[in-house]
Amino acid sequence: MKTDLINKSAFFILLIIGQLLPGCKKNESDPTKVIDKDGNSYNIITLGTQKWMKENLRTTKYNDGSTITEVTADDVWKTTENGALCWYNNDAAKYKESYGALYNWYTVGTGKLCPAGWHVPTKDDWTNLIFYEAGYLVAGGRLKEADTTHWASPDGIRNFPDNNESGFTALPGGYRSNSFFYGLRVTGLWWTSTSDLSASSWAVSMYNDVDQTLTSTYIYSLGVSVRCIKD
Repeated sequence: MKTDLINKSAFFILLIIGQLLPGCKKNESDPTKVIDKDGNSYNIITLGTQKWMKENLRTTKYNDGSTITEVTADDVWKTTENGALCWYNNDAAKYKESYGALYNWYTVGTGKLCPAGWHVPTKDDWTNLIFYEAGYLVAGGRLKEADTTHWASPDGIRNFPDNNESGFTALPGGYRSNSFFYGLRVTGLWWTSTSDLSASSWAVSMYNDVDQTLTSTYIYSLGVSVRCIKD
């Protein structure tokens, strides 16, 4: 009888401990994906010590749930000093899923554009990625999607250089500059969170006909793509 009571007591103690220990609970999160406030899901890739989204950001909400203003009118886009987004040629149905949104830098400057636990990469974050992929002269070829599904062919200028060896799958969402859209399938531009002057910030660029990756400064009103990196 005593033995039975001891065994029952031990069983209930172990049961309670099992319920309390966090390691005994099933982890419902998916470590290979991240979800924004719109519910969009993004694949994740680890490169060196960094974790990156494998897709261009397409959220219409900041990570606090507030709405990012969508601006279609040219005169509003080029004069606003508030965060704004658009879709290439103002056509979300055609371009959202593949290429993501184009954001002005004022969205980046809020510090709330990427999902919680993630951020718009600094210039140094991008530099670390570029050197992890063998440097500015060849990193573009290693980072860009490897075929012509989204990148335009270089039209015989040279053999198509991209191999996407990194798995990063950079896509050319083009950009919005005041009153026109340009560069879809030819140019990929991504903001950094590193501001340069009072109205310009660093961005990273890749092009369809070269392996190089470049960094330059652009005015805050330019609408370009964003990739997020884990904190």
